Amino acid sequence: MFKNTASQKVLVYANDATTGVATTGDAANITAYISKDGGSATQSNDVNPTEINATNMKGFYLFDVTQSETNADLFVMSPVSATASVILDAVGIYTETAPPTAAATATAVWAEVIENSNSAADMLRGCASVLFGLVSRMDSNNPTFRDLANAKDRFQWLTDENGNRIKLKSIDLT
Repeated sequence: MFKNTASQKVLVYANDATTGVATTGDAANITAYISKDGGSATQSNDVNPTEINATNMKGFYLFDVTQSETNADLFVMSPVSATASVILDAVGIYTETAPPTAAATATAVWAEVIENSNSAADMLRGCASVLFGLVSRMDSNNPTFRDLANAKDRFQWLTDENGNRIKLKSIDLT
């Protein structure tokens, strides 16, 4: 179970205390209490669970838990039935932090600083301008590489009489 995350479920199993047979049709009689990190028990926001399938999954019931109910390192649910012979076991779960989304991971990768204060995205913009952008002033000692939209200068170089780069005059990777 992920800590502080909505739209999760807790599975419980109900059976008859005397026969051990799975109990079906008891959802309206089952409630649960939740303890977070060993704190006092409070009733679950999902008043009654949903029975999965009385024919093929006998005795299994699902509780929906809210984000706030999962905001704990240790989540304990203690289900009970108002039906005298029905017993359910408590469930104890150590939560873990949910992994980042793919979009959050991609954002973090492109924002990673590679060199000086330039991010991966900045460096890619620079490479794209050199590989695919407009180049001007190649016949001078000041060749200039433009961005792909031809809206700004990305690099301006100072070259010697043979066209060898001597010095980077300006750079704009934003």
